[in-house]
Amino acid sequence: MALTARLARGPALLRAGEPRDKPDVIAVIAGCVCAALLAAAIFAPLIAPYQPDTIDATAINQGPSAAHLLGTDSLGRDILTRLLYGARLSLLGPALVTLLSTTLGTAVAIAGSWLGGTADRIMARLLDVLFAFPSILFAVLAVVAFGTGLLAPVVALSVAYTPYIARVIRSAAVHERQLPYIEACQLLGYSSWRTAVNHLLRNVRLLIVAQATITFGYALLDLAAISFIGLGVQPPTADWGVMVSEGDSALLNGYVAESLAAGAAIVLTVVAFNVLGERLAARSQGRQ
Repeated sequence: MALTARLARGPALLRAGEPRDKPDVIAVIAGCVCAALLAAAIFAPLIAPYQPDTIDATAINQGPSAAHLLGTDSLGRDILTRLLYGARLSLLGPALVTLLSTTLGTAVAIAGSWLGGTADRIMARLLDVLFAFPSILFAVLAVVAFGTGLLAPVVALSVAYTPYIARVIRSAAVHERQLPYIEACQLLGYSSWRTAVNHLLRNVRLLIVAQATITFGYALLDLAAISFIGLGVQPPTADWGVMVSEGDSALLNGYVAESLAAGAAIVLTVVAFNVLGERLAARSQGRQ
């Protein structure tokens, strides 16, 4: 019975005397960058030097200076300020997409791997249908149906990303389903719900976090693209995709500051989250 109870804890627990994994320096750096971006978005009102919509007709398209560290845009607004405030919506949208799609995808994956049989096949076919819709096209159709803004693209992208997360999590869950600790839980009389949630789900949680982190980067790119074409967040609201779009006309006149700053922020954020997600995914694979 003692051996059965130990098996029921699952394979992910660290045994006494086992050496702990060395910290992944690259993952730590990527995580620090992600944390810094999140802090900048949260504390934007405290650290931004101006208000994001303050127009100064005497400071149009100025380069970097002591008064405007990143310069100004075509309306004389401070680019650094708009970049900081723009981080709020630019990170909030992907966060909502990641939360919704990860929750749905994980629920479908765990349910399908646990139930198996016909239920699993039906879920797999439904996911295949969702795979047929490109995420951007799905978001554009949602905007056409429900109007521009942040809500419609977020809901559409959440649905579009669900099958990608579900397929990865399901593969890991099916593997875990065959391990001895699941049988041990059943021998101990644990309910299916307790076994699936407290044990199976717990042992794939690192992979779930990894997939959610990677999804965040892709969602940020898609939402920025939707805002760039005018279907997402609307001007004059500060948003990185909107800033790239608004700075597009100034590029022809040699003023690259606005588009370059917003584009660099998007690239930095996506790279940081993708690197962190890939490192976490590799770590989770090494523990299986």
